[in-house]
Amino acid sequence: ENRTYKPITALPADTTLSYLGWSPDGTQLVYLLKQGTVGSLYVVDLSGGDPQRIWQNETVGRFQFACWSPDGEWILFFAGHGSIYTTHDPSDISTVYMVHKSGSAVHELHETTGLRDPYGFFWLP
Repeated sequence: ENRTYKPITALPADTTLSYLGWSPDGTQLVYLLKQGTVGSLYVVDLSGGDPQRIWQNETVGRFQFACWSPDGEWILFFAGHGSIYTTHDPSDISTVYMVHKSGSAVHELHETTGLRDPYGFFWLP
């Protein structure tokens, strides 16, 4: 199959691209983009088209662990305040979210405070 790819050649200053994850059927890619304190979750169809932002928060400090559901319909991820590289304030709130791949539904699954951040996710059948 002949495809045209758009390489990412440069990101603006204070921007990180992380936690890329293939959908279970291999047709889509999810990734986290953080620009300053703004965190966004994107899904891109690998057959073409522009990435679609499906979630955004203006005050994200920690933003990690995008993970597809086995059926490819949902994505789990984690967002919180403060830095991942420093000690967290005990009052920092961290949340595990589940968002539909279209962005049409977002669910807050679990909220913690302080140092109780999750460290990765996986789905059980």
